[in-house]
Amino acid sequence: MSDFPNSIRLPAPVRITEQVWPEGTVPVVSVLCITYNHVNFIRDAIEGFLMQETNFPVQIFIHDDASTDGTSNIVKEYSEKYPKLFWTILQTENQWSKGNINAFFFGFMQKLGGEFIALCEGDDYWTDNRKLQVQVDFLYRNAGFSACGHGAHYMNEKNEILGFMPPEEYRRDYSKDELINVHAWIATNSLVFRNVIQGCPKDLSNVLHGDNVITSLLGHHGKFKYLKEIKPFIYREHLGGVWSALGVRDKKMEQVNTMVGLFRYYKKLGLEKHAQSYYETIKFQMMNEYSTKELLRESIKRMKPKMPNVLSWLRRTPLRAPLRKLRQILFRRGL
Repeated sequence: MSDFPNSIRLPAPVRITEQVWPEGTVPVVSVLCITYNHVNFIRDAIEGFLMQETNFPVQIFIHDDASTDGTSNIVKEYSEKYPKLFWTILQTENQWSKGNINAFFFGFMQKLGGEFIALCEGDDYWTDNRKLQVQVDFLYRNAGFSACGHGAHYMNEKNEILGFMPPEEYRRDYSKDELINVHAWIATNSLVFRNVIQGCPKDLSNVLHGDNVITSLLGHHGKFKYLKEIKPFIYREHLGGVWSALGVRDKKMEQVNTMVGLFRYYKKLGLEKHAQSYYETIKFQMMNEYSTKELLRESIKRMKPKMPNVLSWLRRTPLRAPLRKLRQILFRRGL
């Protein structure tokens, strides 16, 4: 049985909908769910939260980013039925479209009261009713770990299981350095982690891969444990998903932009070992996955504030320069 310092616990796990706690009880786990136009999926996500059986209090925070399909009505229905479990924010204006990506998300995390945070987006759902208990038990007993997680099944819009993630070779524990450098494949919505991240660094506020940012920042606080005994959650692939809707080129560019943000972050902190790791990752991706035309277009886009200098450089660059050399020049200039 877990030992919960400074908090109340029950003698045995009970479904969270049946728990009764004194007024003002601080949750041990805060579940963070971000949703937008998930009307066909959000009930599954919420039911996955409500079926959890724990011996500690749980808080469920749901942020609906101004859905237009009725998602917010479903969220409101559950929050009214279980007012002591839910804390909801139902936006009237979409925040994602304003560019408030990670700064907004990390701002929510700072407000959560739980000692631990569990993630699950509104179009995915958990399948194991003991998930939170197992993960919190592990973290209480292992102070050297900042986070733990498990696997997931891919599911398409026909509710067909397509496969498992992560691949077998990535179903393992990760060191602190591997997390910091994002040399890890972690199913984000399986995560339970210590509530230790204090805000979002400026260089990382608008990168699309907020999960990589979380992974990297958690690495400063401990290792990651892969718990194979927990049933896989369901990760949905559908056209309405932010990531699924992107084309192959856009996905690659977003991955590079995230790595660039992390490179800048660690460079400014003077953590050269980690900055160099990201430098090598970016260089590998840009040298091997992108055409010169793509590199040129993306580099100029990022360099708009310095456009006169870029144009001057382009005039001086011989058109016969080897493509690999041109990529190297663009890469250095782009950072």
